[in-house]
Amino acid sequence: MLIIPDYVRIDESLKLAREYALGFEYNDFYQNLDDAVAIDEKIALYRRNLPPCSCTLHGAFYDVVVGSADAQIRTVSRQRVAQSVEICKKLGARAVIFHTNTISNFNSRSYCDNWIEENAVFYADMLRTNREICIYIENMFDQTPELLLRLSERLAVHPNYGVCLDFAHASLSQTKIERWVELLAPYIRHIHLNDCDGVEDSHFALGRGVLDIPGFFTLLKQYDVLGSILLEVKGTENQRESLDYLRVRGLLQDAR
Repeated sequence: MLIIPDYVRIDESLKLAREYALGFEYNDFYQNLDDAVAIDEKIALYRRNLPPCSCTLHGAFYDVVVGSADAQIRTVSRQRVAQSVEICKKLGARAVIFHTNTISNFNSRSYCDNWIEENAVFYADMLRTNREICIYIENMFDQTPELLLRLSERLAVHPNYGVCLDFAHASLSQTKIERWVELLAPYIRHIHLNDCDGVEDSHFALGRGVLDIPGFFTLLKQYDVLGSILLEVKGTENQRESLDYLRVRGLLQDAR
């Protein structure tokens, strides 16, 4: 299991990580990627304060569309992905996560087919040329798992590919969470877990919202999903509250 470290209060994050044998998912590098000095400073601090378990990185995602029909947007998007991959390596993280960033409810066949082709070709090349790390693709605005499933069927030949299933994103979609897990189970290698109010992805501590978290763990067992889990809540207080929620319900041992 992983938590989001607090760069300013790294000692507190590290203490919690050591107490529960956690890794970090770094959330400091998905924007402002042209500030090389600030990036290097943060990397150096994190390298001096490594948690006991392996780490991941949330890659750039704001306005990142690697298959955009606009050549300039496509070029910058692919540059941001490449920068994220290099930061992942410098941090010594095992994986980097990117979003699908599809246009929600734009279901024309030509758009969907082009999205699959552009993303499959691009990420296949990234996976081949960066075999020392994993690349996980996360559902974002997707209303169904269909595009991510089709992409995964293309990319699964690469051993360093996987799906990052965001539980809240999927729960807020038009498709039941059972269907998301059923279809994507063979490809899920990482999970983002937080609670919410059922309206927006509010990143509440576990138990503070309306999502059926024990039911989600039951689904993961049912479909033999063994992916690592990020508690995607910020602040050690919320993270500790979420860990206690899992412990009290006997779910902590099921979270890798």
